[in-house]
Amino acid sequence: MHIDLVCVLGLLLLTAVVQWNLLLDGTLVGLDSATQWYPWYSFLGESLRSGHIPMWNPHSFAGTPFAADPLSGWTYLPAMVLFTIFPVSAAAKAYLFVHPLLAGLSMYALARTLRVNVVGAVMASIVYEFNGFMYHR
Repeated sequence: MHIDLVCVLGLLLLTAVVQWNLLLDGTLVGLDSATQWYPWYSFLGESLRSGHIPMWNPHSFAGTPFAADPLSGWTYLPAMVLFTIFPVSAAAKAYLFVHPLLAGLSMYALARTLRVNVVGAVMASIVYEFNGFMYHR
């Protein structure tokens, strides 16, 4: 087996171990994911499933512009697809699992492209994937 494939599988396994609570019991860890992102993406999925572009969010405060907020994610294709097709709980799990994994794999690919050795590339991907910003959501 090629060493890069072994490293990618190792990163996938490490991500699964670190996010065991998300995979097994579905706990959405993190204040932002529970109080801000989950309701936004729930509203996004409901709106897109009903055939409407989510311009206005009547559920926040007395109503807020949804499409005008760049953090709402309504123009982010992975969020649009996930939260439109799947139930919000399954989509949120996939969203929270895949994004850090994708960041780590991308860092590994970048490091290898820059001719960093395997150990350095794995360390760079671990540091980037498991930093506080990625997991404090």
